[in-house]
Amino acid sequence: MSGGYHFFRAKLKDLLESYKFFLVLLSGGLDSCLLLKEVYSLFGDRVHTVTFASPLQTKKHILDAKTWAEGLNVRHLIIDYSPLKTDGICNNSLRRCYLCKSLMFYIARGLADKIGKDTILIDGSHLGDDPLLRPGMKANKEFCIFSPWMEIGLGKIEIRDMARDLGLSIWDKPLDSCLATRFPFGYRLSENDLNNLESAESALRGLGLMDFRFRPADSPPLLLLSAADHSIALDLGMDKIRETIVKETGCKMDDGVSFKIK
Repeated sequence: MSGGYHFFRAKLKDLLESYKFFLVLLSGGLDSCLLLKEVYSLFGDRVHTVTFASPLQTKKHILDAKTWAEGLNVRHLIIDYSPLKTDGICNNSLRRCYLCKSLMFYIARGLADKIGKDTILIDGSHLGDDPLLRPGMKANKEFCIFSPWMEIGLGKIEIRDMARDLGLSIWDKPLDSCLATRFPFGYRLSENDLNNLESAESALRGLGLMDFRFRPADSPPLLLLSAADHSIALDLGMDKIRETIVKETGCKMDDGVSFKIK
């Protein structure tokens, strides 16, 4: 293993060793999964983790988080919460991410208090999570969420490189985000819309697509694809893509589906 990794480990231990317990916010994505692994390897049974589940998170992400925590043998809670009951979230306002994170962090803070005194809440935010571009980061500050990747000075590329060097199967896991990001601001979100979207994206993955976003409320519906996925989609053909989406969402899609490389 490279000297850079050993420096990171030493720095991480330095940053956290004064705390008695740790509650890692585990989304199921690469950043939080790698962070949980490293924190647990340093502090063992002092580490707990929590994942939040709602219609905004894909079932795959929740399952990935559960599987990862079980593989590490870390105490893991999955907590259902109801963001769609909050107007600023349900109407997909510009404050959606901030409000949603605030709901989760409030619950997590209560869990941390139950775990014990001197429990620190930590998440996988990194240098690429610019507060100017990600309004939800304001909630991190308000709820005193500690982000080791940021403190150490690591971005997504470095995190992915580290996971690859460690031989972790998740090193090339595609970026993902909450399902609400597929809808325009001001769109009234419903659980049915979100479930249909998740079903459509899951079916598209079944066709071989990996790194994409489907925006069902655009006119016409828009499929944002990585360059690699665009080639796969061309091979599959427009009709096959459209047929799959219609089957999963029930949408008529009279105007077809537009494609764009992201």
